[in-house]
Amino acid sequence: MSNTPSKDSPTVLGSIQEIQKNANELDRQPASFMTSEGRITFPDPMTMDAFESDDLLSFVVGNSSDSRAALKRWLSDEDFAKVEKEKMTRRALGDLMGKVQAYYSDVFGAPGE
Repeated sequence: MSNTPSKDSPTVLGSIQEIQKNANELDRQPASFMTSEGRITFPDPMTMDAFESDDLLSFVVGNSSDSRAALKRWLSDEDFAKVEKEKMTRRALGDLMGKVQAYYSDVFGAPGE
């Protein structure tokens, strides 16, 4: 008798539950910043629902000039309102987004990649 699995009975490599448990152990603190209205938090794309995260990442990376829409997708309504109240310049908002993307560089890649 052979240990090689038959085509009718493929080898099981693990379980989704095990993969999810291991992934959860890698979670980090979300990126947070203080505003005049309080803390805002950018959820970690790696801890979001996979398909929701894909949508967010493709939008943020593909529409980088539409900061308002990117922030509305990423932040809670309450946190988005806090950012709007800051009346940030383009330069300041670009710096904020750059810091968030650098923090999550494993998701976005290093600048210029």
